Amino acid sequence: MGALGVLSLAGALTFGVESAYAPGIALLAGSVVLAGVLGLTPPFLLAAAFLVLLAWDVGKHGFGIAREVGREPSTFRIEAVHGLSSALVYAAGATLGYGIYAGVTGGRSVVALLALLVGSVALLFALRT
Repeated sequence: MGALGVLSLAGALTFGVESAYAPGIALLAGSVVLAGVLGLTPPFLLAAAFLVLLAWDVGKHGFGIAREVGREPSTFRIEAVHGLSSALVYAAGATLGYGIYAGVTGGRSVVALLALLVGSVALLFALRT
């Protein structure tokens, strides 16, 4: 499931096919949820969710830029700055969330980590509007 998501996402970003982008992200997000259900460790799940969220954000931003200015001009610097700043914000949120999770639960609760993932996505949507 995850491999299909990576292939779909790689093809979408390489060839600029926006219609293959959303299914790739959905497959990757589903893989993270499935990994949580199967009982993988919370640090792994948090890292995987962080990377999926970052891929979604950077890809969505890149396709938005391509719609506005086209594919001709170089947008590498704009996308790199956006990607790095997003990674810093998400890393800070993930670190804070994991610290709270570890401090409160004292154990390894997959439900708490999935709640953290849902909260991170909700925060992203709130910041976008």
